[in-house]
Amino acid sequence: MSLFKISIISSLFLHFMVFFLLKNLEINNEKNENLDLQIVSQIITKNIQEPVAPEPPPELIAPTPSPEPVASEPPPELIAPTPPPEPIAPVPPPQPIVPTPPPASSSLNEFEPTLKDESNNELSSKNISNNSVETEKTINNEIDTIKNYKNSIYKILEKRKKYPKIALRKKWEGEVVIAIYYDDYGSISKINIHKSSGKSVLDRAALDIVNDSLMEDLPTTPDTLNGKILLFTIDFLLNT
Repeated sequence: MSLFKISIISSLFLHFMVFFLLKNLEINNEKNENLDLQIVSQIITKNIQEPVAPEPPPELIAPTPSPEPVASEPPPELIAPTPPPEPIAPVPPPQPIVPTPPPASSSLNEFEPTLKDESNNELSSKNISNNSVETEKTINNEIDTIKNYKNSIYKILEKRKKYPKIALRKKWEGEVVIAIYYDDYGSISKINIHKSSGKSVLDRAALDIVNDSLMEDLPTTPDTLNGKILLFTIDFLLNT
């Protein structure tokens, strides 16, 4: 076949195909249009057949009652001003306690064995020459015993003796006489200052020395000292 014939046949075939496609498109469009018209008509018909329910009338809102009037609060009571407190009288300072002065040396006599005076039933040195030699020897023995006892106590006091530091700095000196009281059984019952040195520091030091000495093993108290008093002198001297 010649080229010309082939070209004519191809052209005719293409025209036929184009025509066929366009025809199908028109048919489909018509079908779609008909379908859309049916759907729209059904919707319109349904809306016409179904009556629209009327909207309910709005509920009536009850009017809000007006607020009750609030009773006015009563005015606060006036508070009477508190009177100022009465001034408190100042408490007077306590009066200083005056230390009791030690008894005068004349009011306390140290025990010394003497002959017994039958006239007043007290120890006395009267009429010694009228007594027997044996009685005088007994008294001398008692005096020696008491002296030995006192010397033993003095040795213990000397070991315990301490000069107060403040008294050394201030160069205070003095003499303190301590009275030791014995009960009826020969035991020490009381210790106090019989004569003060005039310096309380020295007086306290002397009492401390005697009290510390009581911690030692003291010699046996002679029977003649039962219920009696002995005096001990403690010296605080810088040159000793």
